[in-house]
Amino acid sequence: MGMLAQRYKDGVGVVQSDERTIEWYRMAAKGGHIVSQFNLAIYHRGGKCGLEKNHRRAFELFQICADAGMKEAACKVGSMYYNGQGVDAASDIKARLWWTQAAAQGHALAIQKLKILDKKESIAQFYRGVNYEKDEADDNVHSFFKARECYLISAKFGNAEYVKS
Repeated sequence: MGMLAQRYKDGVGVVQSDERTIEWYRMAAKGGHIVSQFNLAIYHRGGKCGLEKNHRRAFELFQICADAGMKEAACKVGSMYYNGQGVDAASDIKARLWWTQAAAQGHALAIQKLKILDKKESIAQFYRGVNYEKDEADDNVHSFFKARECYLISAKFGNAEYVKS
């Protein structure tokens, strides 16, 4: 059924029809066809093939596919968490979990997104350290150690230049 849906989408051997494309993808998805569920999620997310944008439904379908082990879907779930689409709130933590799952399966884009998150976290830790260092002017020993801890975390995420002695 999924292959027939693709034929209707592309107009190969049949007259191109968005309506029939969705109809066949839905039938295949109900039967548990993961690729059809993924394609429906793409169409819901982008408002394509006659479907209105529905990030919540797209997220649900991507989640089903990701839970079934589809690395592309795991990456999409991570992106939706990161962007706050189809979920109650954006979450770098949940995005990192899903991107890590996709990266473990060799998904190149997920690996890139994890590097971006690492850089973002590194910079955030560095500036937390700077703020603690400002508190150090009040002779607060605790602030010195908290600043150093933040700099070390920043370095752990790949920014050794942020380590201060």
